[in-house]
Amino acid sequence: MNNNSIIRVNNLVKSYNNEALNALNGVSFSIRTGEVLSLMGPSGSGKSTLLNLLSTIDVPTTGDIWFDGKKSTAYKPYDRFRAETIGFVFQFHHLLSHLTLLENIELPMYSIESGKAKRRKRAEFLLDKVGLAAKQHSFPNRISGGERQLTAIARALANNPKLIIADEPTGSVDTRTGAMIIDYLIHHCTANNLTMIIATHNNDIAKKTHRIIHLENGLIKE
Repeated sequence: MNNNSIIRVNNLVKSYNNEALNALNGVSFSIRTGEVLSLMGPSGSGKSTLLNLLSTIDVPTTGDIWFDGKKSTAYKPYDRFRAETIGFVFQFHHLLSHLTLLENIELPMYSIESGKAKRRKRAEFLLDKVGLAAKQHSFPNRISGGERQLTAIARALANNPKLIIADEPTGSVDTRTGAMIIDYLIHHCTANNLTMIIATHNNDIAKKTHRIIHLENGLIKE
């Protein structure tokens, strides 16, 4: 693991309803390159808000986010930054039902102007890595829930992201499949010096990560 910080968060506040409600109340921390960090807390603690800010889907009311030594605002337009830098894994796979597994994985690569042959080769490689090479031409409704989530992970890795954001990535699969998915993600990050943030309610998952941050009422609980 690299000791350099890939992300620094300074006094992050996120308010809603004309500042009547604070989802985050001044959060500060840093994440090292290659670190796998879990984010825990009850519903309403601010986990999803924090993930949205870190991934530039939303912007803070006050406070700063630094990514690779630059303020996040330096990376506008954010859609390009997200496509090139961040891989997302959600609780539900969000695969497009009318596309094959290969075609679903190719989708993020269109945003970085990669050629057709390059997209196909990368998608085939990733499907092989998650053990689904034999099902590359299948449609999502023809495979199991765990296989759909593995396909979604392959899609998240399509553009070689520096950061993986996983929001309850095992919430829609059984315990055994969930453990396999988490083990795969952690192994991939460790092998490639990638950083990952996992939001989870599952203590067994959190214990596998390098560090746990507990959020409560929009604050980091020491």
